[in-house]
Amino acid sequence: MPPDPPPSRPATEDEASALYRAREAASAARRDEEAARSRAVSNLRLITFLAGAALAATAIGGRLTDSALLWTGAAAGFAAFGWLVVRHARIEDRRAWYA
Repeated sequence: MPPDPPPSRPATEDEASALYRAREAASAARRDEEAARSRAVSNLRLITFLAGAALAATAIGGRLTDSALLWTGAAAGFAAFGWLVVRHARIEDRRAWYA
């Protein structure tokens, strides 16, 4: 949102109140968007961690012949989880900014 131009005269109380309410509503909308994004990333974090853990557990079990492929998949899952942790922290910071 571009900054508002400076007023040529002081704003009346009604004008200032209307501007404040408009900015408050815009901020609340952005906060709600960030909250929805945060929930989605949180669910993705859970899925990637569980997938990585399942692949690692299967590789540890050693019943399949190609455990190197399972370990690679587990490492990729944990790397994706780590990236999502950082991404989620940034989203939470933005959500707190708009709160």
